[in-house]
Amino acid sequence: MAEERRHNRRLTFAASCSLTTAGNRCPAQLIDLSLNGALVQSEPADVKLGTSTTLHVQLGEAATVTIAIEMEIASVHGDKLGLRRKSIDLESLTHLRRVLELNLGSAELMDREISEMVGTK
Repeated sequence: MAEERRHNRRLTFAASCSLTTAGNRCPAQLIDLSLNGALVQSEPADVKLGTSTTLHVQLGEAATVTIAIEMEIASVHGDKLGLRRKSIDLESLTHLRRVLELNLGSAELMDREISEMVGTK
């Protein structure tokens, strides 16, 4: 059995999103999300591990708030892509923290995970 290496809680979070890779934007569906990564379902494409991409997650029906995270493709399983965070701007981090906090129900847990994230960067 594969060893679990995740250090952050993952939240099952279905939302519309898109991936921008090398200037090409394609729609995707968010499956789960954490401070350090995401799992998305996207049209099968010729993607390579380590490829940089930007994940754009639209919050709310009007999509007035978007979380943008610079990611790299960490795994590919059919039409599912595992993404690892490379960088995130402060505004997107604030929105991401709030989404995770509201859905996990613990501000203290989010504070600890963000402290760990900042300490490893």
